Amino acid sequence: MAHIRHSTVVSKKIEAVNFGFFSKEEVHAVSVRQIVSSLLFDNLKNPIIGGLYDPVMGPIDHHGSCATCGLGYMHCPGHFGHIDLAVPVYNPMLLGVLVKLLKSKCYNCHHFKLHESKINRYATQLELLAQGRVVEALSSSLTMTRRRSNKQLEEVDEMDLGDESDMKTQLQTGGDVGDKRGLKADRGSDRWSMQWTSHTLGLARMILREFFKNISGSKCENCGAHNREIKKEGPLKIFQVPLGARGEKGNAAKGIVLKDVLSNILHDGDEVGQLEEETVEKNKERKNIDDEDGDMDEDDGQVALTLEALKGQPRPGKGGEGKSPRYMTPIEVKEHMRLLWKAESRVCSLIWPVYTPRGTKTSDHSMFFLEAILVPPNRFRPPSYLNESVFEHPQNAALMSIISANQHIHSMAGKDQENISSCIRLWLSLQNMVNCLIDSSLATKKNEAPGIKQALEKKERLEKPSKLAVAIVYRRHPETLAVDGSHSRPSEGCRSWGILSASTPEGILRKKKKKKKKKKKKRKVREGQRRSGGVEKREGGGGESSCPSLAVQVLPVMARCDLGAAEGWRRRPELWTLLQLEALFFLRCRFFCCFCCVAPGAVDNSVNEIGVPPVFAKKLTFPEYVTPWNVGDLRKAVENGADEHPGATHIEDENGRVLNLANMPKHRRIAIAKALLSRPGVLAGGGISESHRPTTSKTVHRHLMDGDIVLVNRQPTLHKPGIMAHQVRVLKGEKTLRMHYANCNTYNADFDGDEMNVHVPQDQQGRAEGYEIVNADEQYIVPTSGNPIRSLIQDHIVSSVLLTKRDTFLTKMEYHELVYTACIPPHSRVQMLGNRIGIVDYEPLIDSVPPAILKPRQLWTGKQVITTIINHLTKALPPFSLKAGTKVPADYWGRGNAEDQVCLIENELIHGVIDKAQFGKYGMVHAFQELYGCKMAGRFLSALSRLFTVYLQIHGFTCGMDDLLLVPVAEQKRRKNLSSADGVGLQVCASFVNFEQRYGGKLPK
Repeated sequence: MAHIRHSTVVSKKIEAVNFGFFSKEEVHAVSVRQIVSSLLFDNLKNPIIGGLYDPVMGPIDHHGSCATCGLGYMHCPGHFGHIDLAVPVYNPMLLGVLVKLLKSKCYNCHHFKLHESKINRYATQLELLAQGRVVEALSSSLTMTRRRSNKQLEEVDEMDLGDESDMKTQLQTGGDVGDKRGLKADRGSDRWSMQWTSHTLGLARMILREFFKNISGSKCENCGAHNREIKKEGPLKIFQVPLGARGEKGNAAKGIVLKDVLSNILHDGDEVGQLEEETVEKNKERKNIDDEDGDMDEDDGQVALTLEALKGQPRPGKGGEGKSPRYMTPIEVKEHMRLLWKAESRVCSLIWPVYTPRGTKTSDHSMFFLEAILVPPNRFRPPSYLNESVFEHPQNAALMSIISANQHIHSMAGKDQENISSCIRLWLSLQNMVNCLIDSSLATKKNEAPGIKQALEKKERLEKPSKLAVAIVYRRHPETLAVDGSHSRPSEGCRSWGILSASTPEGILRKKKKKKKKKKKKRKVREGQRRSGGVEKREGGGGESSCPSLAVQVLPVMARCDLGAAEGWRRRPELWTLLQLEALFFLRCRFFCCFCCVAPGAVDNSVNEIGVPPVFAKKLTFPEYVTPWNVGDLRKAVENGADEHPGATHIEDENGRVLNLANMPKHRRIAIAKALLSRPGVLAGGGISESHRPTTSKTVHRHLMDGDIVLVNRQPTLHKPGIMAHQVRVLKGEKTLRMHYANCNTYNADFDGDEMNVHVPQDQQGRAEGYEIVNADEQYIVPTSGNPIRSLIQDHIVSSVLLTKRDTFLTKMEYHELVYTACIPPHSRVQMLGNRIGIVDYEPLIDSVPPAILKPRQLWTGKQVITTIINHLTKALPPFSLKAGTKVPADYWGRGNAEDQVCLIENELIHGVIDKAQFGKYGMVHAFQELYGCKMAGRFLSALSRLFTVYLQIHGFTCGMDDLLLVPVAEQKRRKNLSSADGVGLQVCASFVNFEQRYGGKLPK
């Protein structure tokens, strides 16, 4: 048999993960095909070569195979394609940084407008931070040299070349700490192997903020040129504002002429002027221009060049230089960035470093621009099939738009320059399509398909319900739907979402174009939609069509939205009902449950409290009826709105109509808050008869606040206390749920990533059951055996033993601090008008006990702290006595110490330490619960938890590996005892089989 080689074990670990942007060359290296066709399939339903479903990018169904690797659908990882853009466009993720750079550079010398010596000092600081030399980077010498006045720098500019060189050298030597300490030798080789930490990155961001803040004004400190101002309009366009008269005179006096880096692009200005004049004519017809409203030209997605500032101003080349903004194309901006990187390579490479395993790649200006776009593999863009029809993936729509815009630009490239305005329109359209692909929030039109950013963040479902859900809910529940917060009639709410007739072959939805119509025609359309409910009535169905018939109408839309297969919806109409209920839930936008990781509670948390972060407190709501007793609080909540806590998200009137406060202005919320107690007849201007007057009042869906009750559960629920009610405490600045340690055994939870559910009761009956029946304090014992299930953790037990042992003495200040911390938690129990009222306002006074030692100074024992707490909790109640054992053996305390027996006589702890036994069965807390009830036991546990936590912070306790190892003497004794047992096992086996009698021998020792 041939020798079988044993494969060596390969062990690797990930040291770092880096994120960056692919260049055009890297995109081509990754891609397997250039996508040039916007068509998906031919007439025979086969994928087109060069299309978005090219076979080389992987199979599109389970029956196909990859043309690149030959693997099937389950094993092929997929292969990327790419689209080469006809013209470069801005990277939408870095457009803000790009504009900041354009505002910071000089357009004459192409350096930063800050002086060279200052830039060198900033670069030195960044290099020192990158190498971990924080103290040197923030040394006083750098701070002093950085604060040198601009007067010295202006004197440098007025000297001749020789004096200027000497002066600059003198200025730099005072602050270039890195050159003195060997930094210059490290710059060349280890630039790209810099190891940043979170601390150094934070300091670097602070330095960069100061760097860009100091670059102010239009004058360059290096060449003295006055520069034009840069402005950004929306997510597409960058303009260069001309200089004023003062700047032109200053440049003319120094003989400076700001030259265009690309004189052959937009040089004449006539074509751009024609385009801008057309835009001005279009803008004259509009009364208000709002870029974020998406009210722009809808001619194949082409974007108009909106320049409101051009009205009445002369054009460049016609009425003099510098009277109107000039549009800067991405090609021109890219050339400016190339010149800036060439002049300021040192500081630019430090601000935007690029990390590679071998350290061969350098920082480049091309990251701000896109010249090629990667197309994801086919398996991540699968088509949806319905009968014989194929519906493309939503991401394909943006890719097809990019390909179409590319083709239009290529077709117009060879024509004369009279079509330059159309080319720029197509250029902006291409930029808009790229923005839609990456981040749909940057699109010039609303209701675009979710981009890559939205798909990664998965926030689209919470932001807005789908149009399909609106159509379904309005069809089934027309009386309860009010989508728009400013409209109470369902017809207007549905019209705002663009719901039209269901007779179209594409389904019941299509985009509704905004057109101006006459008032009479609008009234007719509105009345027709109100009668039909936004969906046409089918024959034989009356006003309500059955679920299967309505499902058939919207199946094509569901196929495109990935809602499910057609046959599944036909066979299971109950799923359709669930979809309606879910859509209704998201439309009403009133959330009453959340799901999050759980973390340990704060020091002052009670055992029956749960900390809720503000992000949940603003989403979770409780419907509270408006009464004369709570109208003040609810008015304040309505005025705060949905974004300020404590606030409100919705208001429901007597007829069940819901008003959304999310996007409502402040003045309107104030007006609504003043009318909370008014009746509908008062607002309508007329009276309503008593027989028709609603018997209920308005309902305000307010935020979750301190003191509210919620149900908390962790899956799986193994016993009855697996779901308990906790009182809410809103914790500002937190991101996760906060729970007390005493509840860990009940939920079988720990803090290593466990997730828990929180449910808010939606009526007063549920809240009452939560406060009195399901409250966490009421679940102290298990219903099956009656044993206590709530206790404290090991750290608390260590602190309790240290505090209550006999030789622990406390000063007056320490005694008062511990007693106050245990008896009076600093957080609120009652909340009125957003102001917290502490327990001090209604708790009885704390009675202290006399000190145990009077001379030479007053001292209290740790046992007296426990006595004071018990006296405070049981005030006006009969005292109790207890005798119980402890877990700590008596030998540890010495003969006659009596610390192994707890003796409590009429609330006073005589002797014994508080250890684990007092928190378990038949212990002190168990006796407290039997005598005074579960709520008092919960207060006792909360007080002890705060007490032991604070004392452990004062005293301190550490446990390391040295504490777990035996001392040398004990280790030798242990080895000696173990060595005597080496042959015991063999001797026992020999005696079991009668080895000596059978074989006549003895075993060797």
